[in-house]
Parts: sequence; C-alpha cells; structure tokens
Amino acid sequence: ALKQSHNHLKNILETSPIAVGVYNPSQKKLTFSNKTCANMFGFSMEAWLDHDPVASWKHEQERKECIEEYRKSGRVSTREVLLVRNDASEFWALLTWERIFYRDQKQILFWIVDITEQKRILLQMEQAKAMAEQATRFKSEFLAHMSHEIRTPMNAVVGFSHLALQTELTEQQHDYVNKIQLAGHNLLRVINDILVLSKIEAGKICVESIDFSLDDVLEHVCDLLRLKAEDKGLEMLLFHPWDIPRQLKGDPLRLGQVLTNLVSNAIKFTENGLVSIQVSEMSRSTDSIMLQFSVEDTGIGLSESEITHIFQPFGQADS
Repeated sequence: ALKQSHNHLKNILETSPIAVGVYNPSQKKLTFSNKTCANMFGFSMEAWLDHDPVASWKHEQERKECIEEYRKSGRVSTREVLLVRNDASEFWALLTWERIFYRDQKQILFWIVDITEQKRILLQMEQAKAMAEQATRFKSEFLAHMSHEIRTPMNAVVGFSHLALQTELTEQQHDYVNKIQLAGHNLLRVINDILVLSKIEAGKICVESIDFSLDDVLEHVCDLLRLKAEDKGLEMLLFHPWDIPRQLKGDPLRLGQVLTNLVSNAIKFTENGLVSIQVSEMSRSTDSIMLQFSVEDTGIGLSESEITHIFQPFGQADS
C-alpha cells in the first residue's frame, strides 16, 4: 500500500504542469525531476539529471543570497529569479523551495513556474502607467504655461479698461468699457483657477513666503469687486488698524484669492447695506505676526445647519 501510494504521488509529480524537482546540495545534482522541469530548461531528461540546476541561475549574487537563506532557515521560501535555459535564453521564474529529507538525506524540494509572460504584461502596464502620468504632467504644464501666457494680455485688458473708465466717455462707451472690464476680471478668475489646478496636478502647489504689501493686496481685492458692489448699491468698508505692519512676508496670491472669494460671496448674497473687510492682530513676536481677516455683510446670513455644511470639502449652502 505504501509503495502504491508512493507510485501514485510520483505519477502526479511527473505529469504536473508545474516544474518540480528534488536537488541534493551535497552531490550538486538532481535526485528527481519531472519532464516539465527538463523541458522548461531545454534539456532531455537524461541530460537534465546530470546537470547542476544551480548553474542555470543568471545572477551570481542572487544565487548566493538564496543559498544563504536556505542554510539559515530551511523554511519554505518563494522569490522571483532570472534563469537561463540550455540555449542561453533567459526567462523569469517564480521559485519555491523547501528543505526535506529524501532517501535519508537533506535535500531541497523545489517548484518552478515560468512567469515571463506575466512579467512582460506587468512591464507593459507599468510603461503605460508611466506614459499616462507623463501625459498628465505635460497637460498640467501646458495649462500652467498657457494660463500665464493668457493672464499677461488679460491684465492689460483689465488695466487699460480701468484707465479708460477714468476718461471722458459717452454713457454708451462707459457701459461697453465697463462690461469689458467685468468680463476681463471674470476671465482672470477662471485663468487663476486653472493655474492652481495645474499646480495641484503637478504636485507643486505650495504656500509662498515672499515680501508683499498688505495694502496692495487689500486694495486689489476692493478694486476687483467695488464695481460689483456699486451695481447693487452696496457700501464697501475696510477696517485696517494703523499699528498693523504694511510690509509683510507671506503668500499674497493665496491671501488675495481667499479674500476675493469671501467678499464676492458676501456681495452675491447681500441685497442692501454693506460689506466690510476687517483686519485684526491676534498675536505678535519679534519676527512674526498672526493676522485675522474677517468679511461681514448685511445679507441673508446662514442657518446653523448651513454653517456646519459649508465647512465640508466642496460643500456650499446654496447650490
């Protein structure tokens, strides 16, 4: 019964589609191998049994690492290795081995699965992923460059239309130039949003620390939105204590964007009364100051539930 069981097991191993073998490290030769294993390496069964399979490893260092791992633990181990066939062609394999006693000797039972095709597919996927990421980077860089290029002439349109409004114009001309300026401001906001999005996609979004004038930032926000407020008959007020330093180091662009969004929103939901921007000092040390910017309006306000909702990412009270 034992012999019959042994023959049955041997039969299974010999017909297995997975390469299986038993290696005797002291004799440096195989004591068992199935045909799948011999065929995988391009040997006849007779030649394969006379061959030292360790010599079929491509990299000497990898071979030494596996031998060292076997000597230390002897546990079941699996790793990807690059092997060489009889005709010198190379292939990737998943090698699993385990220390066993076979014919009263310490030997190594191993399984080999050819994963060359899987590695090729994986490589193609990685290359496709890299190409897609590169395409995304190119797109982001293109958008960033185009945003800068478009913003320069748009600033000229907005600036000169502002100057034109200070000259003597007919009522119709004033209306046309005013509309040009408003459209220019709106387009600039879209361009700035594209620029920020491009930086986020490129992983380059960061808060700057540069010298800037606080007066310039606040005046720019007020100039940008004053016409919008006047069209609705709203008063815009700016409370800026004299003892707060005017020359600061920080990110004027981000500060301006946040204040512009808050003030624009305040004007949008205020039908009469005023919108105010307040700057107050929270703390100060020898080389830094923390400022609080508040935007208040006499508009419709928010309910308690809406206040909670608007501080969620991408959330707003009015859709």
